[in-house]
Amino acid sequence: MLEGNKDFLKLIALVATPVPRKPEKIVKQVCITMDKCISVEQLADYLGIGMTLTRQLIWRGEIKSHKIGRLVRVRMSAIEEYLNHTERPVVRLPSTFKRSRRGS
Repeated sequence: MLEGNKDFLKLIALVATPVPRKPEKIVKQVCITMDKCISVEQLADYLGIGMTLTRQLIWRGEIKSHKIGRLVRVRMSAIEEYLNHTERPVVRLPSTFKRSRRGS
């Protein structure tokens, strides 16, 4: 009788041990969960622009988006891609180009 219990305990131990996952699957799952999607309103707040301009950027395809039913969602990676693509150096005018005051 004791031998039967030992076999049963071995079977339970074998079933209870976790099966190791493939590393690439774990990496893909982490990447998907870290790439958060936000709404158009949240995107407008994040960029500090109005809703109209935000919708125009999405409609023109400058910012990649996904339509889920009637909702539009934008991935944070798409926003970073857009910001990196449109990045320009700041141009400063020399101090000799000062505004002239009216009436002076």
